[in-house]
Amino acid sequence: MSTDLSQLSVAELERVINQAKSLVEVKQVDAIKNGYAQIEAIAASLNMTLDELVEAGRTRGSRRTSTVRKPVEARYRNPQNPAEAWTGRGKPPRWLAAKINAGAKKEDFLI
Repeated sequence: MSTDLSQLSVAELERVINQAKSLVEVKQVDAIKNGYAQIEAIAASLNMTLDELVEAGRTRGSRRTSTVRKPVEARYRNPQNPAEAWTGRGKPPRWLAAKINAGAKKEDFLI
């Protein structure tokens, strides 16, 4: 079915393009109808209506809702700037790292 398109005129190429677009639309509609029929057949084999099948898929496949966690309280505070605090999780803040490098202990900044 390979046709040498380089031999066609502009008008003939436009006609081929329009025919191809129409054929694509028809095939897409057919695919949707076929898929819908398959889903209806599955629902019928389960003795369910299509609405019941869709609803069952929503409830069973739904993800768990995540629990809301409360923020972790700070465990360390900068004595020179009380607004700066650290929970002890993750990388230590710069102010604490500088104090530790200067010889202080992390425990000195416990709240």
